[in-house]
Amino acid sequence: MVKVLHAGHTRGGGARGSGFEESAVARQFMPVLLEAFRKAGESVVDVTDNVSTTQTANLYKLVRDSNAVANNELNISIHFNSSDDPSSNGVETLYYDQKGLSDKVSAAIAKASGLRLRESKERTDLAVLNGTKAPAILIELAFISNAADMKKFFDNMQAIANAIVQAVTGKTVSGGEKPVESKQGIIVTGAFSPHEIPDTIGALLSVKMTGKFQVEPSGLVYLITDPTSEQQFNGMKGWVERKGWYYDVK
Repeated sequence: MVKVLHAGHTRGGGARGSGFEESAVARQFMPVLLEAFRKAGESVVDVTDNVSTTQTANLYKLVRDSNAVANNELNISIHFNSSDDPSSNGVETLYYDQKGLSDKVSAAIAKASGLRLRESKERTDLAVLNGTKAPAILIELAFISNAADMKKFFDNMQAIANAIVQAVTGKTVSGGEKPVESKQGIIVTGAFSPHEIPDTIGALLSVKMTGKFQVEPSGLVYLITDPTSEQQFNGMKGWVERKGWYYDVK
């Protein structure tokens, strides 16, 4: 059985917002999604239309090419939402008769990306949903008109692709996710004068690190940093050493 995928619209078509154009971003995502399906052992065919110049021709070609694929069991159309309201956000899936699958796909994407989960919508008027022989869903991955949404999308492209595959097939896809940055130990300094606090705050800010100051009854202060990345940890440790302060690592 085969999954048929396509990026929506003609080249240069679709919505625009936040400095992006829908058809271009959808086509950027397609290789990531196709590869995720293949890693799960799934057969996929990409019928994205890169030749039509009108919406009518585009829809006709997408439906025709989807129906021409033998053993086609599911059609997936990739899109981005848009709104005149810049606060509109989130992921949603449109369906003709696949509400359960649409809900599952949207929920998986929201969990993987932090995008807001929107309710799936029945759309019996869309050609790519009502014209295909096999079941079909249309995924509105994020709001292209919302810059925060697009950042979440680009930051989590691989995780989103993996989530779609798992929701559709039940198979877990691994690999390609952003590595989780390991956390280093906590630096606890010896006590120092309150007059050193501004310089210490400056040092924390310079390495983009956080921490807490604790005041002793004598009025002296010491610093307890929060766990952080190796680079930040080493940067702050080097600053403390250059100050000649005693410190311990927890």
